[in-house]
Amino acid sequence: MTGSDSHAAADSAEHRRANRTKSSPSTKTAPPAPAASSSATSGGSGAASRASLTPATPNGLPAATHSASRVVTLPTTTGEPTLPRPTPAATTTSGGTTGEPIELIHDEDFKIRSSAAIQAFSEIGDSYAGNKKIRLWGEENLILRGKQGYFNNIKNIYLKNTFFQNAFRLSVAKIKKYIKEINLIKPRVIYTYVHSIYEMARIIKRYKLNITSVDSIITTAGVLTNKMRNFIENIFKCRVFNFYGSRETSFTGISCKNSNKIHINMYQKYIEIVDNNGKALKEHNAGDLIITPLFNYIMPLIRYKIGDKGSIDYNPCSCGRGLIRLESVIGRTVDIFKNKRGELIDGEYFTHLFYFLKNIKRFQIIQEKIDEININIVTFDKNQFKKSIETDLSSKIKFVMGNDCKIVFNYVSNIEQSLSGKIRYTISKIS
Repeated sequence: MTGSDSHAAADSAEHRRANRTKSSPSTKTAPPAPAASSSATSGGSGAASRASLTPATPNGLPAATHSASRVVTLPTTTGEPTLPRPTPAATTTSGGTTGEPIELIHDEDFKIRSSAAIQAFSEIGDSYAGNKKIRLWGEENLILRGKQGYFNNIKNIYLKNTFFQNAFRLSVAKIKKYIKEINLIKPRVIYTYVHSIYEMARIIKRYKLNITSVDSIITTAGVLTNKMRNFIENIFKCRVFNFYGSRETSFTGISCKNSNKIHINMYQKYIEIVDNNGKALKEHNAGDLIITPLFNYIMPLIRYKIGDKGSIDYNPCSCGRGLIRLESVIGRTVDIFKNKRGELIDGEYFTHLFYFLKNIKRFQIIQEKIDEININIVTFDKNQFKKSIETDLSSKIKFVMGNDCKIVFNYVSNIEQSLSGKIRYTISKIS
């Protein structure tokens, strides 16, 4: 993942509806929406979505069902249909989890809705607006600049009540420093990369360090195995929640207290599980995860194959929220690199260096030795990078791996997939 902050905002759909009503004041009454079926059906997630739309309990999210008595008033339009109002947009890239980075455009409405969903669903993980938080997060620019910047620091601490710790470059000494900060700050919640908090838990146990209690830990950007979850929960004495999302589709779901399965953000995402031929799979059968974000009008992303595999559970969770759940997510394996100084470098650092680089079809970074990095690259036009790009990438890699680290660029025609069907875009043969 694919990391983001939550902001509440009014829905711009109200403005579009007001504009349409102004141009055509006459209205008509639409027929009531049919009640959702209470019986779960197998097959594609479309049927599953209808089957699982049941009201939430008071401790859950808003009810995901439409009352048969609810009447929706729609404006009568004439002439050309009114299109959604254009909003400011920003360019982003895929998280590189498939080794195939792509550029995407997200409009302001999409970002606002995503932030609101993150805040709402984070409450499932015992994280509430205003809670003091620590983000053990990756930021390559913070490493290269050496500081976060005065304005960002003030904004995060005083407006968001959030403190940052960089997850991309960890050593025993730095992890011990972060532990002291946690004990001093006493956060309610820790947002973190999976491997980063796991390494911290290992250091706490190895050196028998004290750690303050927190309400919850929310992990992302990696596969949270049951072994890792149990170990982290035992060290920190709190519940660990699994947050699932990506740069392409934003927030997708989070686990709850009652289950390790991921509650899907059905309000904004349409999820399908298909086989290698694109055929919908039945419940509990693992296949390719297909995601369609429902709100990004400037650049719709329809049936996006995100590169992960998973399976669906239509049965309601005992928490009462009534949302479809992902039983498992297979993929997103990120290796941890190690330099001569003994520092641990999260593999996400290297993939971030490739964001927005043109002409890349696939890439893979391999640590062959403690002081040797091989970069395999597949370009669209079969041409190599300009030397200036290679020099820039080499300098940024040497910055964390050491100036004597050997960097080799290999331009290849193909990069083979792993047995799981994913391309491992970071591989360390020594960690």
